[in-house]
Amino acid sequence: MSGIIGFFLLALVLASFEILVPGGILGLFAVVALAASAYFAYEPFGLLGALLTFFVGGTLVLVAVAIEFRLIGKTRFRNRMVLGSAVEGRTESLHSTEEILGKEGTTLTTLAPSGMVVVDGQKYEAFSRSGLLSRDQRVRVVDRDNFRLIVEKL
Repeated sequence: MSGIIGFFLLALVLASFEILVPGGILGLFAVVALAASAYFAYEPFGLLGALLTFFVGGTLVLVAVAIEFRLIGKTRFRNRMVLGSAVEGRTESLHSTEEILGKEGTTLTTLAPSGMVVVDGQKYEAFSRSGLLSRDQRVRVVDRDNFRLIVEKL
């Protein structure tokens, strides 16, 4: 009888810690502990006792985890687990339009063959048709491809 209760309590503790350390491993071990509890219940109580132990124990573990979720949602600890506000910001490089074609700029980084360029004071991701281009070289925008410019050396 102590093996049944011991493994059930172990399953309860493991499932509770699964909320704090997500990943599924502790939850899997909790299911194994419930199965061990059912195994120990099989000897004295038979198949019906083992199944009853497993399903009632699983239901109680799920109820305990649901209660834990509700309680954690009302504590300061929730702020460490749940994102409280939306992340605002934008990417550093802009999306180019057709107007940028033919303009000249300067490489910010080495283009080997991709890197960053500055055109009209704005940073863009770029691809070099001329192969390897070092930093601070003059380039001309000849085309654009999705989110990057295609440039060639002047």
